[in-house]
Amino acid sequence: LGTGLPAETLCAAMETMRPKLFWLSVSNIESVPAFLEQYNLIYERAQRLNIIIAVGGNALNAEIRRQMQYHAFCDSLRHLVNFVAGTNLAKPLVV
Repeated sequence: LGTGLPAETLCAAMETMRPKLFWLSVSNIESVPAFLEQYNLIYERAQRLNIIIAVGGNALNAEIRRQMQYHAFCDSLRHLVNFVAGTNLAKPLVV
């Protein structure tokens, strides 16, 4: 969706697009408390919509991640691909 988007925009995108998986890559955090507050809005919306949250990025060190809820932390896109491959997200839906 882009960089530096506010939580409200990401939540609106989840509402509209209804993805199975939401990947958030965080490269820079100016204020950890502000980031966590905004992230919690994203996570709560994803939970309400049954969307899996995967996070990654250089800014998400172990100390910050301990304060977050998410389904997967991926150090790279390869890890994200491996995570998806190990779930039913990559399998076609049979109706």
